[in-house]
Amino acid sequence: MDVPQRDYVDGLLGIYELNRIELFRDFFVGAYERSAARYSAIQQTLGEPDPFRLRHRALLGEVVARVVQSGMDKKTGSKMRVGGIP
Repeated sequence: MDVPQRDYVDGLLGIYELNRIELFRDFFVGAYERSAARYSAIQQTLGEPDPFRLRHRALLGEVVARVVQSGMDKKTGSKMRVGGIP
């Protein structure tokens, strides 16, 4: 996403025209390192995940889907009980 398009094209041309992977390998490694650094920075700003949400992720998604699909208002949706979760 944030890599120079020309570097990507040069890497691909090196593979297809010269049967050499070095340019594309270098491009890929650089892009991967930038992506890993960005992920790490985002993860640090978000903090630790909520254990309740992790444990009940699928069920919460199910409940939200039911509320939205049935067009419940806030009052009705907040009273919904599924799977023993209050």
